[in-house]
Amino acid sequence: MNHYLSKISGNGFFAALVFLNQLDWTEYKRERMMVAMKEKKILNEEDTPTVG
Repeated sequence: MNHYLSKISGNGFFAALVFLNQLDWTEYKRERMMVAMKEKKILNEEDTPTVG
């Protein structure tokens, strides 16, 4: 049973690495900065288009 759990964990870890490797980090950082600015009321909601 322990081998089975370690295999599942390994598959999940590999999937996470693939996801992180394919992520557009520049776009992610830009979106996070926009969210932070909105939360701090530096940027109004209507100043940026809704993504998604």
